[in-house]
Amino acid sequence: MALLLQLTQKLAHGFMAFYQRYPRKEARKDAVKAWGQVVNDDPVIEEQIHAALDWQIPLYEQRERNFIPLPASYLRGERWTDEPPTPPKPKTAPVVLTRHSQMGLEPRPAPSPELIARMRQMREEEGQ
Repeated sequence: MALLLQLTQKLAHGFMAFYQRYPRKEARKDAVKAWGQVVNDDPVIEEQIHAALDWQIPLYEQRERNFIPLPASYLRGERWTDEPPTPPKPKTAPVVLTRHSQMGLEPRPAPSPELIARMRQMREEEGQ
């Protein structure tokens, strides 16, 4: 009897640590039942659940509440075994095709403001 009480208390303590962290607190009775079925006093599974919650909770908090699984669904669906999302690929600047790049030539650098001013001056002098 004492061993059963110890096991029950250990499961209850483990469940409370999970339930306090989990972002959706509904259907607690079903969640307690699922915790007992899934974890079944296995500290490895309990550690895996908490490790997964470290990266899952920030994702869940970005969702509307209805799109966060109920705690029992999370446990029965073994959602702690889901793979973390891959980081987004870095955005690169769009490639702009020019006449030079289409012909396979290197684009010329843009003229400096000094060169533009000098060319204007030369045109004005020629026009006189």
